[in-house]
Amino acid sequence: MNVDLNEVLGCYRYDQALAIKFTLRRRSLCGSPGERDTFGAQQHTRLLSLLLF
Repeated sequence: MNVDLNEVLGCYRYDQALAIKFTLRRRSLCGSPGERDTFGAQQHTRLLSLLLF
C-alpha cells in the first residue's frame, strides 16, 4: 500500500506497550462498499516484519 505523506494525520508512540500508531485520512466513509476497516481491525501484518530501533 502506497501512502502519500499528505494522507498521514498523525504518528503516535506508546512506549509502555512498545506500540506505534499511524492515523491516515480515510479514502472512503466507514461502512461504505469497498471499505476494508469497518471493524477497526487495521491491516497491520506488513508492520510485523518492520525492524524498529
